[in-house]
Amino acid sequence: MGRPYEKEMAALPETMAWARSVNIEALCVLIGRLAERPLLIVGSGGSATGGHLIARLQEFYARQPVRVVTPYEFTLLPADEMSSVLLLSAGGSNPDILAAADHAVAVEYPVVAAIVAKSFSPVAKRIGDCRFGLHFGFDVPTGKDGFLATNSLLATALLVSRAYTRAFGSPFDPEPATIAADDIVLEPDATGGVFDRALLTVLGGGWAWPAAIDLESKCNEAGLGVVTCADYRNFAHGRHHGLAQRASASGVVALITPDCEKLAERTLALLPRTIPVHRIATADPGPRGAIELLLRVFRFVGDAGVRAGIDPGRPRVAAFGRRLYRLGIPRRAAITRRELIDLWIRRKLTAPVWAGATKADRVRWRGAYEAWADRQETVRVDGVVFDYDGTICEAEERYGTPSPKMGAELAALLDRGVAVGVATGRGDSVLDALRAVVPKTHHERVIVGLYNGGVLTRLSEPISNESEPEHVLQDAEVLLRSSAVIEPLVTTRVRPTQLTLRARRPMPKGLLCRMVLESLAICPNVVAALSIHESGHTIDIVPRAVSKLRVLDHVTSLLASERARGLSDRSAVLTIGDQGLLTGNDFAFLSRLHGLSVERVSTPLDRCWNLTAPGRRGSAALLDYLAVLRETPDGPRFAVRDMERVRRP
Repeated sequence: MGRPYEKEMAALPETMAWARSVNIEALCVLIGRLAERPLLIVGSGGSATGGHLIARLQEFYARQPVRVVTPYEFTLLPADEMSSVLLLSAGGSNPDILAAADHAVAVEYPVVAAIVAKSFSPVAKRIGDCRFGLHFGFDVPTGKDGFLATNSLLATALLVSRAYTRAFGSPFDPEPATIAADDIVLEPDATGGVFDRALLTVLGGGWAWPAAIDLESKCNEAGLGVVTCADYRNFAHGRHHGLAQRASASGVVALITPDCEKLAERTLALLPRTIPVHRIATADPGPRGAIELLLRVFRFVGDAGVRAGIDPGRPRVAAFGRRLYRLGIPRRAAITRRELIDLWIRRKLTAPVWAGATKADRVRWRGAYEAWADRQETVRVDGVVFDYDGTICEAEERYGTPSPKMGAELAALLDRGVAVGVATGRGDSVLDALRAVVPKTHHERVIVGLYNGGVLTRLSEPISNESEPEHVLQDAEVLLRSSAVIEPLVTTRVRPTQLTLRARRPMPKGLLCRMVLESLAICPNVVAALSIHESGHTIDIVPRAVSKLRVLDHVTSLLASERARGLSDRSAVLTIGDQGLLTGNDFAFLSRLHGLSVERVSTPLDRCWNLTAPGRRGSAALLDYLAVLRETPDGPRFAVRDMERVRRP
């Protein structure tokens, strides 16, 4: 067992046992986010195999369209604003996956995720500040894999299968550990010749396709032969001609799952007997069958290597091949001021609208931005009102406190005499979190609006006991709980001025909001009295009179009382949040001349701009805004033009 590939094979049972015990809660969250949208999976070599397995899982459970692409092909795609991106890599450091990560961040796909067989990797750093960047890294206990990264691939396959089935409430049964690698033995080769053929056609389909891709990848990468893949019916559309022309050099490997067994046998029965055929079959459907076929392919490659005198785990790599690997994908050029402004406009109008616009349209839109930006620099900033989740606080800080740096920036604002407000859909837990990072001497001048502005308080004041929910919210709760569609899909929490719904399982983006609106619409009086908002993770229902604008009004009143006058035309209160689109819970809050977003925006060009660098999001983007709040003799001013400085993506 001294050969690298043999060592990889010997470690497979340990990898399986480990993959069974790993905590996958974070991976389930990542899968849930991917399940909301169409998906682009990016990977090369062995990672493409994992990509095709995830594609099957995404199609089967989330019922979303999926495409698996190489890193270079991904960088050539026109960006869209609908798809999530998943980057796959064994180590997260090869130049092509890093270029793909930079591209995904720069063109701002709505979700950019990475699954890497390494806890801390360069690709994780590349997407760290990305808008909705998600990362799941792990370290296989068997150590670094050889050339074909067999254990990393198996671990990825097992972990993502567990995560998809758990996220969608379907147990991965039997458990992964019951698939024992050392018990898998290849069926004897009836023809005795398939290993001796230089040209192999691999037939498969459905859950067998990941194993087909892996066999093609491993054989071609290790130099074991030239392998092409086809599903059973595509093979019938002309692929058989090449097989017939080179019959003496060709063999067929048929990967068979229960859903394609009949078609497979009928297809193989028609092949000439002079062409050797090797069957690799599983009796199990779904992801378990896919993983079993992967294990059988691993063994097939090992046996093929022994017969060919090649170790697949350490093939000889030609010097030109090493140079090819290091060549990489050309780096993106530095972004110019014009390109940055165009990006900000595209965030508002969407990529398809921008792509189809005339030159005159674009000139007009740029002029609208310039007029808005000029107006911002003419006013003194007397106050700032922030959203909390997704703006001050990141998802991983949700049940803790904002970062110390954020606390220091808030304290610095207050030291400069700027009034601060915080508007949040959450309850009194936010008060404790803010008190932990804002000095007590400033608590009196921080206004907090809980439950989307339903309850107003100063940070220095204790929260009063909660009262009964408003009648209209109680009516809405009754309607939703009586809905045969809504009730089994959500968990519900009702507060005095807010009803919050959270999906029990991943759903397509926007579907739950639509269901809620349609369920409430049967009672016009109820729906007319409510506002329904979609945040990053919940649906919030509040009475029409409740709004985050109440916090803005309260801060404005505080400033007026301190100065014995109202704000002048030369002074302003900024509002900063993350959900500025129509259904977002910051829409009205940011639909002002001095509204800024760290994430999603509305379409009007005279309000609610996102001026952050490509890929920047959340609290990192907020810190960028606060960094250009310049001190002048007349007081702080928001230096919009400083946001336009040329930078690399």
